[in-house]
Amino acid sequence: MDSWPQYWSWTDDQGDKDVGIASTLQFLLLPDKVVVIYPPDSILSQIGLTGLHLGDLLAITESHNQALSTEQLIKFSQIGQVLISSLATTVEEDDEILHKMEHILSQHPKSGETEQLRDLISAVGYRMHVKESTQTAIDVAEHVLTLQRGASEV
Repeated sequence: MDSWPQYWSWTDDQGDKDVGIASTLQFLLLPDKVVVIYPPDSILSQIGLTGLHLGDLLAITESHNQALSTEQLIKFSQIGQVLISSLATTVEEDDEILHKMEHILSQHPKSGETEQLRDLISAVGYRMHVKESTQTAIDVAEHVLTLQRGASEV
């Protein structure tokens, strides 16, 4: 799960019922918890190219995020919170579930249910990664909001 960059996109099909549009959460997760919120096509089109340099992406990330409107950042955080709360467990609960499953696997490595248990471990690990990545992106959005609010007070 640690290959970079990681592009995450989630659409709430229920959307904003008052306006009649879907709510979308999109971000690019880079090393060291660097996040590009609502990455533009100019960045997304570079993913998978052999000449992609993460350093180049890191350099433009901060200015891109700071150029987002307060409304975009607030909506991004709200949508991210909806996504996280829609999942059945918390990160802490997933961590506990993983430890229990890994313990069972270590106690019965030759059991007929080993493959199924490994699949479950992968699924819970992925769910946990979705939550952690989304929370990282929310934290970045809230940090940018704090910087924007501080700049507007000056």
